[in-house]
Formats: sequence, structure tokens, C-alpha cells
Amino acid sequence: MAVVFRPCDPAAPPASDLIAELLAEYDVVAGRHLTGGPSAMPADFSPPGGVYLVGFADGEQAACGGGVKDL
Repeated sequence: MAVVFRPCDPAAPPASDLIAELLAEYDVVAGRHLTGGPSAMPADFSPPGGVYLVGFADGEQAACGGGVKDL
């Protein structure tokens, strides 16, 4: 099964839903507002300084990730 990655608008589904799930997991693991911890808001992954990719396999979300040019 091949995974195809596509850039997605981080402020719109499915990317925004995936980011919300990540933030909920941050809350469970360590609290969202970690001192010195990473930010993971949709604006962080928006162009021109960021990108958010969603991987699809057989039409279903299978993976995701975002990156920023400047931290």
C-alpha cells in the first residue's frame, strides 16, 4: 500500500483536525503550555514559513506532519 503525501491547509480539515488531536495528546502527556516546548498551531505550519503534509493510503488519512523554516 502506497502512501501519497499532499500539502494541506493547516487551518482546514483534515489537517486542522489532526493538529487538534495532536494538541489534545500534548495535554494528556505533558500539558499544552510547556516551557520551551514546541508550538503546534495551524499558523505555525502555514506558508510561507511552514508546510503541513497529510499522507493518504487508499483514500484514508494514514500519516501527517508539519514543518517550519524558522524556529
